[in-house]
Amino acid sequence: MTDVEEEAAFLAEQVEHFNRERKDIVATITEEAMAMAETKVKKGDLFLLLAKENWHEGVLGIVASKIVETFALPTLILNIDREQNHAKGSARSIDQVSMFEILSAHQELTR
Repeated sequence: MTDVEEEAAFLAEQVEHFNRERKDIVATITEEAMAMAETKVKKGDLFLLLAKENWHEGVLGIVASKIVETFALPTLILNIDREQNHAKGSARSIDQVSMFEILSAHQELTR
């Protein structure tokens, strides 16, 4: 193998490692979020607000999509950062509900 081929193989291995890591993070958060969502759906909630500390913000869109696919309800999923005193995440909705309109009506919560 040449140096270029070795470097390419090393980089491909690194990408695969990070991809497996990401999938594990998504699976863990999805499992936690699904359990939270099931509880809310059983109570009759029509909008799912799911939040927890230490959820990786970079994958919350993927998780929110899975929640919407499963429950067909608009979903806002957030990572809570107590040190910064804020929450950040991702929202997904269904065709009949405008997430933009919902969040616009509550702008005081988006600052």
